[in-house]
Amino acid sequence: MPEISYTTTMGAPRPRVWDFVRDMNNWAPFTRGYQSHEILNEFESLWIVRGDLGPISRVTKVQVLITEWIEGERVAFTVKGINEPLTGGGAIMLADSHGGQRTEIRGDATIEFGGSLGPVVNHLIAPFIESGADELVVQIVEAVTGEHVEREKRSRIGLALAGIWSALTVPLVVLRQLWRGITRRGASS
Repeated sequence: MPEISYTTTMGAPRPRVWDFVRDMNNWAPFTRGYQSHEILNEFESLWIVRGDLGPISRVTKVQVLITEWIEGERVAFTVKGINEPLTGGGAIMLADSHGGQRTEIRGDATIEFGGSLGPVVNHLIAPFIESGADELVVQIVEAVTGEHVEREKRSRIGLALAGIWSALTVPLVVLRQLWRGITRRGASS
């Protein structure tokens, strides 16, 4: 299951940051692959995102449910695919930094695709989701403060290494999935 986390500190007090992130309409368009979202009630929304992994492109509709809301500090959520077998969750957390003059913002998330190709898709999407989380937090910082934030080089190096690893392991995972399917069919005959 791909897990991601990104933390940075921005030059704005926490109440100012919270005023921005508390309304998803402010930051939803910063989400990688964002197409649209619809707020159903104060806890539930539907999102449409487009994922591009090389030549593969999918439009996915997901239900986002807020599971925890601590005013000024934390929002936690779950994600469930409507037209794709995916589940996940995460949180956005804020904390005072530098005597309240700055704010630490942290985003954590997990996402897992199910189905017969789930293991393959999970290998492929991990680096793209990590990079997307970095982009989201950086764009929030820039929108709130006007500061330009350099993404950490570890993300770029990590993306390159993860891409190489995926290129090497995906054929093995596909073969393993095919082998499992063949042996299951043979065992049931």
